[in-house]
Amino acid sequence: RDYPSAIRRYAEIVQPPIGRLNLGAVMDAYLREKVPTKKPRTQADYTEAIARLRPVFGAMQPDDLQPKHVYQYLRERSARTRANREVAVLSNVMQQAIEMGLVDANPCRQVRRNPEAPREREVLDAEVAALMAHTPGWMDAYIAIKSLTGLRQGDMLRLTLFAARDD
Repeated sequence: RDYPSAIRRYAEIVQPPIGRLNLGAVMDAYLREKVPTKKPRTQADYTEAIARLRPVFGAMQPDDLQPKHVYQYLRERSARTRANREVAVLSNVMQQAIEMGLVDANPCRQVRRNPEAPREREVLDAEVAALMAHTPGWMDAYIAIKSLTGLRQGDMLRLTLFAARDD
């Protein structure tokens, strides 16, 4: 019945005043401002992590988040390595909260992550050969260079012709 008050109420629901932004709103700001600057795979990973973090932390006020809450999340999340990645994203969200002037410190930085075990199995030469029987020539070259150098994928993709030397 009263259009101006309805618009004011709608604005409160959609965008609460700056002092009352919860972590869900900060997550939205992070998704809107920072995630699009990342590579597509990272964007997908961060979006998925925020989808898991939002039900747990989204309603909290940024200044209410404490290391004990993050430790509890790490303890209760069954996928321990994945929990480490999600806490890293939560730390990025808290950095966003700092930039927005909502908090002064990032409590995630005080948290020691779950231990991660390295892979227990090395890919066998026979498995690599079986794979290469089904790949195009350029992929065979990629696999051969990767096997010889041990470079990570990102480092391999940044290689240029100038990196090739006789040695």
